[in-house]
Amino acid sequence: MHTPGPSLPPETPDSGGDSRDARRADFVAATLACLAEYGYQGTTVRRIAERAGVAPGLLTHYFSGKDALVAAAYRTLGGRFSRHFDEQIAAAGKDPKARLAAFIRASFRSPNLDPDLLKVWVNFWSLIVNDPEIRRIHAENYADYRTRVAGLVEAVMASEDRQVARRDLEMLAIGISALLDGLWLELCLDQSVFDTASGEQIALEMIATRIGVPIP
Repeated sequence: MHTPGPSLPPETPDSGGDSRDARRADFVAATLACLAEYGYQGTTVRRIAERAGVAPGLLTHYFSGKDALVAAAYRTLGGRFSRHFDEQIAAAGKDPKARLAAFIRASFRSPNLDPDLLKVWVNFWSLIVNDPEIRRIHAENYADYRTRVAGLVEAVMASEDRQVARRDLEMLAIGISALLDGLWLELCLDQSVFDTASGEQIALEMIATRIGVPIP
């Protein structure tokens, strides 16, 4: 019986997809589940195939090997969370402050706090140092994240008739990203210190103080 994998934002349906795309998605999901259960070293093509319910030989028709599967899984995970954040922002409406607040709160809500998901992220983080492809994907994901943060902050400042230099926006995006990542990680590691509501409050207040604009 297969152990459930990490909780993820739902994949966006692709009307142009085919059975090959669906099969690749199954293999990626199996890879993420194996990373959560066995870690990178314990994740093998055989285990991924077993989790996906296919013979290992079939898997190699879609991916060249374990490294290609792990890279695809990392790219998929980053893409899903990127879309998840965008959906939360869009649901907040058009008010810039509400959109920034929604983005901040999304960092402390499901599925971000799934313990199995943290295990997967830890595996990817360890690979960034030595795996050029994982490092390249990380750079793309991080750049996309910073761009999103900078855009949200810029819109808030514009609503207050304040302009911010591009370099200052970039520095703000780096700082906000580090703040949210740090709070999220500490919350995942030990929720006895502070809870999700406290994490949100800390982030909202610190970011509001830094940009000089109250955030609801």
